[in-house]
Amino acid sequence: MAVDADPSTEGIDTSASRIVAEEFDVSTNIAAVGTPYFSYWMLMEFDDDILAFVPVGTMNIVYTGLGNMWSDATALVQDTDSDGLPEVYGESARNAGTTPATGRANYVRFRCAAPGTTSLHFLMSSETTGLYTSMLDADVNFITTILQDAAITCSPAAPSPTPTATPLPGVGGIAELPALSGIQTGPSDASTAGPGPRAAKSTALALAATGAVAMAALAWYARRRRLR
Repeated sequence: MAVDADPSTEGIDTSASRIVAEEFDVSTNIAAVGTPYFSYWMLMEFDDDILAFVPVGTMNIVYTGLGNMWSDATALVQDTDSDGLPEVYGESARNAGTTPATGRANYVRFRCAAPGTTSLHFLMSSETTGLYTSMLDADVNFITTILQDAAITCSPAAPSPTPTATPLPGVGGIAELPALSGIQTGPSDASTAGPGPRAAKSTALALAATGAVAMAALAWYARRRRLR
């Protein structure tokens, strides 16, 4: 029997990574059969500081009916070996006869409660005097069963990216001002040695006009002062 840490993929995964608050399923798989079996017991131990068991359906876990096993027990969470770590207990059986069927026997749901890594460990007969993980034959004798565990790593959820503010034009600084129309230039065939006579005359007129406007403004301001 093997724990599949990610039943959504083909094959049996011995590890999987999840994020805190995420709910997910793992499965109990009958991976190989030497002796046909009548039923199985499952005790899946986990660290409840990292994972929280999530009951699903009327049986708390989902049985698949593998090998026509339809006599299902309600899953319980208990600490059979008294080591401080709980186990999910599940059990399923046929009404009669045995089966050599392999595949997924049940699904168990957990939620990542905190960051960390925990083993999903099938409790063995050597670890407890009570129930343990095993397959049973038609006479309810235990069949020697090879067990394979898995591990789940819970990681913190990634923080949401902080949006970058885009400054508005002219806010918090000096906005760009359009150039004076009299000084704007465009493509020219003029020599790079210096401005020609026409360009120099245009520039002089523009500067004179700017100066005249400035002088008129000063005169208006002076008159206003005398009138007060």
